Amino acid sequence: MDTEYAYDPDKARQLLADAGYPDGIEVNLTVLGQPDEDAVAIQAQWAEVGITLTFVTATSTDQAFAAVSTDPILFGPFGIGANPAGFVAGVVVGGFMNLQQAQDPDISAALGASLGTTGDTQAQALTQLNTLLTERGWYVPVYEDFTYAGYNADSMGEPSFAGTNNYLVLSAIQPA
Repeated sequence: MDTEYAYDPDKARQLLADAGYPDGIEVNLTVLGQPDEDAVAIQAQWAEVGITLTFVTATSTDQAFAAVSTDPILFGPFGIGANPAGFVAGVVVGGFMNLQQAQDPDISAALGASLGTTGDTQAQALTQLNTLLTERGWYVPVYEDFTYAGYNADSMGEPSFAGTNNYLVLSAIQPA
């Protein structure tokens, strides 16, 4: 992903021109209240290449929820966790990050292989799934956010995390 989506304004301008938008495009993003800092940073970067990102302030939560079917979903702060195929199945392909109900037979096949195998075969299937999702822009990463947890293995067991989030389950912390 670092290569596919590296920050490259010249490439972005060329991709826009190749797609038939040599003068740029305008994109609306409906927000509740003020846009967050991530969206404002993206707005500035997009402006450099000719994409005008306009924030539309929703006057109700109904308006905000309705907008996700037509507006881009700009920010999804997710930790994929220990089950990446489950995350893709439940959120990216079959869940709320696919409100337009997009389908891709190659992604479906790679997802099926990822869910139906284990070990090295599953690792290869997950790599294929990640490659397809990346190349086809199903979920474009903006940045990575790492959470580090250190512990003394001599005095406590390995901590667990809550579902697919990167939050420690405090009640699971036990002596070694």
